[in-house]
Amino acid sequence: MTIKGPICAILCSIICLANHFSRDAPGTIEEQLALDPNLSITPARYATLTAVYFTPSAFVPLLLGLLSTTTTSGGSSAPLFKPEDVFLACAWTAVLGNVMSAVAVAAFGSYHGLVAGRAVAGMAYEAVDMLPLGFLPALLPGSWASWSGFLNGILRLGSAFAFVFLPRVYDNKAGEGGGGGGGTGAVFIVVAIVGFTIGPLATLVCVMFKQSRKKQKDSDYYSKQQQQQQHEIIHAVQERKSPLKSMIQQSIKSMPRLFWLYSFVGMTMYASVVPFWFYGSAYLQRSRGLSLKSADALMVLPEGAIIILSTPVGILVDCFKLGFAAQQRALGVASICIALSYVLLLSGVLQSAMWGVISLGCSYAVANQLLWSAFPHACPEELGSLGAGIMACLINVGATLVPALIGAIRALVELPETADIFMLLLLASLALVAAVVSHVSVSRIICAERIISGYEEVNEVAAFTNNEEEAEILTRNIL
Repeated sequence: MTIKGPICAILCSIICLANHFSRDAPGTIEEQLALDPNLSITPARYATLTAVYFTPSAFVPLLLGLLSTTTTSGGSSAPLFKPEDVFLACAWTAVLGNVMSAVAVAAFGSYHGLVAGRAVAGMAYEAVDMLPLGFLPALLPGSWASWSGFLNGILRLGSAFAFVFLPRVYDNKAGEGGGGGGGTGAVFIVVAIVGFTIGPLATLVCVMFKQSRKKQKDSDYYSKQQQQQQHEIIHAVQERKSPLKSMIQQSIKSMPRLFWLYSFVGMTMYASVVPFWFYGSAYLQRSRGLSLKSADALMVLPEGAIIILSTPVGILVDCFKLGFAAQQRALGVASICIALSYVLLLSGVLQSAMWGVISLGCSYAVANQLLWSAFPHACPEELGSLGAGIMACLINVGATLVPALIGAIRALVELPETADIFMLLLLASLALVAAVVSHVSVSRIICAERIISGYEEVNEVAAFTNNEEEAEILTRNIL
């Protein structure tokens, strides 16, 4: 590992910090936005502003992953665009969206201009976060878990800084422009300034990555050629079964089966926690008797746990050289702890809800870090961008559908306290599903050596015999 790997990791961490700072900006002054006479942001308008930013995250990363990872008929990777170039384009798109938002609010007081700017920034938000998974792990061999923990902790600081700093910016400028308009404009100008750093830093990351990979290209050539030959017979057999496959189908089907189990674990684990960020404060006030201020303060603890625990967990993974199976076992245990945290809140065994929320935050912090530190083990390097896109898509779909389901439950159940019970039971069940599927992933790892040796046996059949039927039967048994 050269010094460029850690430098790129640090730069990507700062990029993600600025990205999350920009993402959370409207939420830091939600109530104050309604006071701006130029924007006239009603609850419905605020919901629209939020939707146009987050909705693209459900499909844009997957599309970009496909564009930067396509599979040819021989099974080799032939991307239309290089992952680092797609990342760079998304970074500057985010810059453009933040600048558009600032100009719309500060110069014109235009709500529709603000919506347009947030829509442009939202198109790039999740891609800026996820696409580095397509190239960054290759620069950090043997230390990806530690650096991914560092990245996880730093990007959460972006959200924390936004909620601490931006309300103060608003208060300092609220008297200018009348009705709070000056404060709103100042907030989005600060967001544009911070967000602008994403572009130059991403450019530097892209340049450094290209330089690093250029040096490795010659040494990697022969090993990649050998790996391609090992997989050639399997892809040939698969193509005889389905001769006409689209480029997208080829790309999706090239992902290992283990990756889909891993992705499902990530989707259910996120879906078991993220909805609580939306409903947790109201639950604590309604069912546990906390004040608004106390509930909001308590909901900050899970974010703090991620900031504090992500890097140490990553370092431990690297120090003990934990493989994919060990990380999945630990992820399963952490998911069980998430479920137990909800049981703790439901049971009321402890009078203070603080311990249940702290348990939830710590369990989620550990599970989240173990999920991302295992990514290079689950997804082949040449398919990293596609894997990151699939993960982003599934995570956002799960985190969108579950809150909608909770909303439907609340509409059907008359008593809010009863609806809270169903909500926590649903979230606990999803965490247990993640734990079970992570155990299934471990059982798949046990067969890894047999699969690897099977590839070699298929090659021998293909090279030294002309018995295609025997090769096909052997391939089917392996896969």
